[in-house]
Amino acid sequence: MKKLTIRQTKVIALNFLREAGKELFKYEQDHFKQFIGKDIFKVNGEIKQKYAHDRKVIEFKKDGIFYNAHCWLTYRNSQHLDITIKICINGGKYPEPGSREISTAFCQYEQHAFTLFTLKDNKIEEAKQHSEYFDEVFNEEEISKKADKLKKIAEEYRKELDEFPYEFKSVFYIERLTTH
Repeated sequence: MKKLTIRQTKVIALNFLREAGKELFKYEQDHFKQFIGKDIFKVNGEIKQKYAHDRKVIEFKKDGIFYNAHCWLTYRNSQHLDITIKICINGGKYPEPGSREISTAFCQYEQHAFTLFTLKDNKIEEAKQHSEYFDEVFNEEEISKKADKLKKIAEEYRKELDEFPYEFKSVFYIERLTTH
């Protein structure tokens, strides 16, 4: 396997987060939909045993990359049943000790939380869907073009900022951009 760049790794990880997230979200949603209108929680916020089920885990290897996705549920403020989806992708290899090879090893974690259901009087109710998040697919070339465009805009901004009177920056809420 060739060495992946940080950007390539990030794109692969975020696209997998969305793909696996869509599947895990639907799996949990399908299970708990049957309990709409019911109080499925113990006093401490745990799900009562008769409503619980096993969490789904997604694991596979493709093109030398190991993929893993899992989720957990959180009872938040007695108003939400949230799902947090966490993924890990890893691959490549470390060189043998004393070797002049370059390491191709990488590991990237990503996670995102969503409201699975809202709660009213501790009973499950439908929540907003998140398909717009799950359906977004990133492309490294497009992201790189946008980043280059932003860097050019930021450089122009910095030049203009240098010419703006310092004493008025706070009055007009003009902020300094960070440099990277």
